[in-house]
Amino acid sequence: MRGWNTTRRWSSRAISSIVSGIAATNQLLALPDRPTAVFASNDEMAIGTVRAARDQRLSVPGDLSVMGFDDIRFAAFMDPPLTTVSQPGGEIGRTAMEILLKIIGDEPIERRRHLLPTHLELRGSTAAPKS
Repeated sequence: MRGWNTTRRWSSRAISSIVSGIAATNQLLALPDRPTAVFASNDEMAIGTVRAARDQRLSVPGDLSVMGFDDIRFAAFMDPPLTTVSQPGGEIGRTAMEILLKIIGDEPIERRRHLLPTHLELRGSTAAPKS
């Protein structure tokens, strides 16, 4: 992928919370070759990333682009509004309920992947990296 440059040092594991997003981002920002962007595994961690960047006097998205995943209801109201991958929550719930009702009803369940559509919500927390 053009422009994609990553290293294991930039990968961090954490539980999914704002506080863990802050901690993981602080570790990333302490690296000598810190990243110009963070893609958090969910929006709460992305909120923590924005907080950690601001605590270190970094501009989002000027110094660090931040992207989340989930499109929680607060994402659009962040400052800046959070770029995120939006999931079809209602469809996920319906699909899960259909499967659960089949299990409860002792009906056969087809083992397959349920691939549901997502879309990117481009908002104000991402920008091209500075040269």
